[in-house]
Amino acid sequence: MQRFIVLKEAKEVIFSKYTETITKLIYQTGTELYSYQFISKKNCSTAISQSWLLPHSLFEYQNATLAIKDDKLIGIEIGFRGEEFKSRRQAMHPIWKKIPRDDLKVISKRSKECSYLTPFIPNNVYYVLTLSVLSGHQRRGVGRMLINSAIKKARKFGIHKIHLDVVSTYSAVRFYESMGFKCVVRSSAPIPKQNNVPTMMRMAVNLQPTHN
Repeated sequence: MQRFIVLKEAKEVIFSKYTETITKLIYQTGTELYSYQFISKKNCSTAISQSWLLPHSLFEYQNATLAIKDDKLIGIEIGFRGEEFKSRRQAMHPIWKKIPRDDLKVISKRSKECSYLTPFIPNNVYYVLTLSVLSGHQRRGVGRMLINSAIKKARKFGIHKIHLDVVSTYSAVRFYESMGFKCVVRSSAPIPKQNNVPTMMRMAVNLQPTHN
């Protein structure tokens, strides 16, 4: 039996085996935000699962690192260079055909409202789109392993800064602080706030130079 945690690039894993867990992990990083923006968890799961297999989109599997234990998915990190954010968001357009038309109109409107919660992402950063660990495996070093993996990817790109967005009321804030991240921006939007979407925090860390 596998008693330790293995980090794998998502391209090494069969998506259908972990579809439900992948969407669950991503959804739990911003439950209030996703439920408001996508109307339903089903719509959000559709968008994530479709993006997973769509080249150059936000949740594309090529950018994912998975934490596996005993053949079960327990954590995920998805990230890319900051300069890619706009093009990856635009690449999501084909996915909207999979969403019911009536819902799509509302999603489009709410997405614009929620866009104010994500500050500008600089080109010269590695942006962690999502980092999540199943509740039963938190505080066991999995998140730290995934952050360290993100740091390695950033350095591979020649990047020395990491940015991410996190819900200000979530315990993940304390975890990121323990990893050296600091809040650089707090973002709130009136209409989402009226619908119970909390303030978001942009957190950042400067990576220490490596000595060969």
